[in-house]
Amino acid sequence: MRAPPGCRALIRIASWIVPSRLRSTWLADRYAELFGWWYLVERGEPVRDGGPAICRRAFADAFAERLGDRDPRQIVRAPMFVPIVAGAFLILLGLFSHGFAVTRWIVSVAHDMRVNPSHDGYDWRGDRIFLYAAPVLLALSTGLTTLGIGCLSLRGRGWRYWGFLALKALAVAVILPLLWIEAGTAIRVHIRPEGGRIIFGLATVVLLIVATVRGMIWCVADQRRRCRACLRRLIMPVRIGSWGSLFEPSATEMLCEDGHGALALSDAETNVQDRWTRLDESWKALFR
Repeated sequence: MRAPPGCRALIRIASWIVPSRLRSTWLADRYAELFGWWYLVERGEPVRDGGPAICRRAFADAFAERLGDRDPRQIVRAPMFVPIVAGAFLILLGLFSHGFAVTRWIVSVAHDMRVNPSHDGYDWRGDRIFLYAAPVLLALSTGLTTLGIGCLSLRGRGWRYWGFLALKALAVAVILPLLWIEAGTAIRVHIRPEGGRIIFGLATVVLLIVATVRGMIWCVADQRRRCRACLRRLIMPVRIGSWGSLFEPSATEMLCEDGHGALALSDAETNVQDRWTRLDESWKALFR
């Protein structure tokens, strides 16, 4: 007597998520549950949970074994979550745009202009490149200006801190223009009236500039709320102080979940600096 092969295959796939030291025992328990269910089905007994429910529980148990006692939100707060999401988005965008076809065409046209320049004084290829390059340069210059102003409020030290900020800014500066070029072109080709294409293009240019500025603002805001030592997002926000007090102004105090320090994040927008307090080794025992 064998259980359905589809269920056995799904449980086998779920076992790859389980740590290797626990995999054989975990797999034996899941197979025992599956075969027990199938035995009742063969006997004609009424069964509440079917094979799909057992497979869903198998995947849930596998992820629980992999994560252990850790909160899944710890993965989101980890610094590696940002480059992983950015890389995944670029891969998906590359797949849907057939390998960034429009961007590659723009690069090829620019290369052809340099290799084979026009001798008539006017080259229509320059107009095509300008339509894509000018909005991107305008959005990036505006966004980088916003980023530079926001960096004045940061007080982090070390190459890891500033390198992580640069990585996020680079992700914004690459993903948003590529999304505007590839997705905008794919949508414009389906707009028949010439006036409609022009209006849509102008609207997407404004949207690109606003999105780039907002992306750079997010980079700074996210950086302010990260640990100065491990770059994890801080947790347990608590409001302290008062808006009407000059000696104890309103602020939000947060902690690093690994016990590296505490941050008092000022609620005022200007002229007040955030305060980072490094905790010694004796505090780390409270966070484990």
